[in-house]
Amino acid sequence: MVGVVIISHGDMSKGMLNSAGMFFDETGLQNVTSVSLYPAEGPEDFDVKLTEAINSVDTGDGVFVLCDLVGGTPCNRVAYKVSDKVKVLTGMNLSMLMELLGMRLCGLGLDDIDSDNLVSVGQDGILNYNKLLGGN
Repeated sequence: MVGVVIISHGDMSKGMLNSAGMFFDETGLQNVTSVSLYPAEGPEDFDVKLTEAINSVDTGDGVFVLCDLVGGTPCNRVAYKVSDKVKVLTGMNLSMLMELLGMRLCGLGLDDIDSDNLVSVGQDGILNYNKLLGGN
């Protein structure tokens, strides 16, 4: 099963994983982990945690990394890990994560999961709800 690592500044990644647990049982969260960057840590500290996380969820099927913010330290550090076996998407949100977790449960492999589709799912979940409801 494709591994998933959720990375962020602060505890956002932990919160995303916790929220996903409301929708997916332990099977759906198998080989999924989070890594947080804290103010007292440097890029090298984050690199160590990131490498350990990727290795811990990679069963040989590859790893998807979802990152909070393009251009931030987590994103810049994971850029060194990108390969045929490590795919990275930035600007993550819960819709994107849930779609990815569902695809894994359907048995899709790393090369079968359409990264552009995951981006679209994430973007489609961003709405001005007031406008949608007919308000300002």
